[in-house]
Amino acid sequence: MDKTFYLDDNRISLKAKGILTIGLNGVNNFKEFCKLSKDGRDGIRSGIKELIDFHYCMYHACRNEDGRVESGKYYFVRYSNL
Repeated sequence: MDKTFYLDDNRISLKAKGILTIGLNGVNNFKEFCKLSKDGRDGIRSGIKELIDFHYCMYHACRNEDGRVESGKYYFVRYSNL
């Protein structure tokens, strides 16, 4: 199977495909995505939400004792299970 299968998935936008490509190359922190793009926080957030909706991305939040999110990581995969 092709290593770039997600590029042929017409359910996700070009923005989401770009975010996924960068995520697969090691960026997994929201602030790093924002530094790499002119789209801004809302644009990055909507692209990542799209990837989560189509199962190309998962988010793991690290919470403190009060239950607040201290940090988090995104995990990206090349193939959606949908």
